[in-house]
Amino acid sequence: MTSNNKSLVNLFSEFVLNSIPTEYDSIFECCDCENFLIIKGNSNYKEVLNMSEIGRKFEEKYPEIKSKNTIDLINYDYEFGQKMNFNFTFYNTRNYTMKTDTTSSFFKISDFPYGISWSKGKLLYFYFMFITSKIPTNYPYTWINYKIEVNEKNEVDFTIEDNYINNHHNVLKSAILDCFDFNLHEFEKFAKKMDLEKLILNPNYFVDFSEIEVKDFVII
Repeated sequence: MTSNNKSLVNLFSEFVLNSIPTEYDSIFECCDCENFLIIKGNSNYKEVLNMSEIGRKFEEKYPEIKSKNTIDLINYDYEFGQKMNFNFTFYNTRNYTMKTDTTSSFFKISDFPYGISWSKGKLLYFYFMFITSKIPTNYPYTWINYKIEVNEKNEVDFTIEDNYINNHHNVLKSAILDCFDFNLHEFEKFAKKMDLEKLILNPNYFVDFSEIEVKDFVII
């Protein structure tokens, strides 16, 4: 892996996130500006991170990556609001993602959900990926987009857009609500065992959701 690989910013975002105790929430984004990295975002962690030390540990773990200076633009001791909104798009591919042209920009920016705390969208991202993996084959979409709202009571609502021409009357959403209860405690145990490093480094790697059974997910 080279420093111009999109993997760098995703790995570093996760590495910085994992440098903060898990009881704190953070939303980070990393940008590779050729000669240096910018890490920006919000965290309710109060202590300013030692980016020099984090950079040194990152180089020790990934010695094949060229060393870069890091600019810290994190807002510490940040108070997050209760409401959250997300927009997730998945594709009908082996790993539900689509390859992007990383040469079309001068900068490489980390991808969601890397650098994001589980409670700030990462868990929902993989849960909706899990839902997408279970969509029956008689619903032949190419892409599917979920617009998600989480209210103050942590209740989830969503709308769906996709390119399946027979998607009428929210039939897919109705089927999802019939089969998935959005009580994510059990799924969280599964999600936190996933190898995110493999997901970042191997574009052909995919999360195997086959061990989680979903009964009666039928679309007519």
